[in-house]
Amino acid sequence: MARRYREIILHAGMSKTGSTSIQANCRRHAQVLSEHGIRYPRFKFGMQTFSNHSVPLAVMVSANPGQYALGLQRRYGDRVGELVEDCRRQFQVVLDEPGDTLLLSSERVAGFSEEDLLLLRRLLGRHTERLRVWLYLRSPTDVLVGILQERAKAGASPDPGAVVGRARTRFSLMKRVFAKELEVWDFHAAARAPGGLVQDFFRRLGVSEGAIGGLDLSLENARISLEAYWLMREVNRLLPKRADGSRRRAGDLGALECLPGQPLGLRDVAPEAVWQAARDEVAWFEQQSGFVFPDALEEKAATCWGEACLRALPACLAGLPRTEMRPVLGAFLAREAERLAQERPQTASDLLAISRELNPE
Repeated sequence: MARRYREIILHAGMSKTGSTSIQANCRRHAQVLSEHGIRYPRFKFGMQTFSNHSVPLAVMVSANPGQYALGLQRRYGDRVGELVEDCRRQFQVVLDEPGDTLLLSSERVAGFSEEDLLLLRRLLGRHTERLRVWLYLRSPTDVLVGILQERAKAGASPDPGAVVGRARTRFSLMKRVFAKELEVWDFHAAARAPGGLVQDFFRRLGVSEGAIGGLDLSLENARISLEAYWLMREVNRLLPKRADGSRRRAGDLGALECLPGQPLGLRDVAPEAVWQAARDEVAWFEQQSGFVFPDALEEKAATCWGEACLRALPACLAGLPRTEMRPVLGAFLAREAERLAQERPQTASDLLAISRELNPE
């Protein structure tokens, strides 16, 4: 009988539950995991090492991996076929050299079609005595804010209503396909646990407290401020990305990501119908999971364009690489100054001064 892994753990997200931080730390501390009998494999193509297992998992089970927004054609062009074959070969090597525990991680898995999920379940099941599928659940209101943030940073003009209900649909499918294998964890409880989310994940893997205590477990993808979101949204609206990418580049709004300000909240960026629908989804997830999520919609709004934000704003704006953004944002800040003129005259004056520096005419 062929040797198999004692267990395969498939960490499948869900979206906006710290998967990037988990994957970065698993990759960084792969040796520590190995010392605890856990293999976190590395996949490479050419000079690139994949940060997670999304591409290898997708190409192993899908006839059309490009449907999962992996950017294969954009990133690899006419080498996509070569990439697919190389990743499949590497994945098969991992499966054919079993040990104690194989850890795979990709938040994209929760977005796979039912057909591809069933294929993945059969593929992994053939190579292990026990398949475990892990999901962290986060309040849908937080998830929606995270999606809007990522789309704004990427240069899109997000429609909040278009993504309401997506988490519910994906969780329902994962629950149906992996009925016996699925293990669900509370993201918010994990984030509040000693050491936070990544330490919680490492503890669930069975890494000893002594080993965890000696690790630098950093977090990725901090949430942008509401003010940064407004500025990004304005640029995306008036200077949209074209299909050929000639007017915009990946990361060209990165200078705004560190702008301090009010926490980005759903009430501030979505109409009432959207956040009410998200609240209904919260109730559904709580009923399904038994978790109680924090009610982000009840949080009191902080003051926009506060002192720290205004102090940092000129330097953040100066870091934007494209000069055509300057008059766009100058006009936006002028409108904000007009909106706040009666209520907060000093803030309005400061915003107007920054606006004039951007658009002196």
